[in-house]
Amino acid sequence: MFSVFNTNLLTDMGKTIVRKHFSTMNAQLVWKEYLEYMTNSSKGATEKRVLTQYVTSAVYDQSSKGGALSFVLHFNEQFRKLNELCEPDEQFSSSLKLTLLQNAVRQVKELSLVETMDEFKSVFQTEGKTSSLSYETYNHLLTNACIRYDSIRKLQYSTRIIKIIIVT
Repeated sequence: MFSVFNTNLLTDMGKTIVRKHFSTMNAQLVWKEYLEYMTNSSKGATEKRVLTQYVTSAVYDQSSKGGALSFVLHFNEQFRKLNELCEPDEQFSSSLKLTLLQNAVRQVKELSLVETMDEFKSVFQTEGKTSSLSYETYNHLLTNACIRYDSIRKLQYSTRIIKIIIVT
């Protein structure tokens, strides 16, 4: 594991911590010190602010490179990174994460349908409760919707290219 840290911790501080433990090759101490640095230093505080700003303001743009699935996976990765940097009492609740993810994809009707279907289900089965889905379930359904959405967009794009070639 020490060699993995030696290869992958390429920041100045990461290299410094790895070199400090080079003689003992104690990977556990390297990781402990690196986490301590990332969570308690000004670098960690800055990273938390940047990640928090992203997850609270990100919105999927249909012209984004990589498609909807890539956006949702990236969005979830930013939450994971943020949770690593935060103490448990600082982390976003699942219901807030759910709301932020719903807001991020709401502008695309094919993706917002996951939320709409949940609302219909809530009205009819859970006596008006805001959402019957957990963050994990919503994310799973949204991921599947993204796959379908990206496939349709790719097919539409391919069809458009074929039409342009035929016309010219």
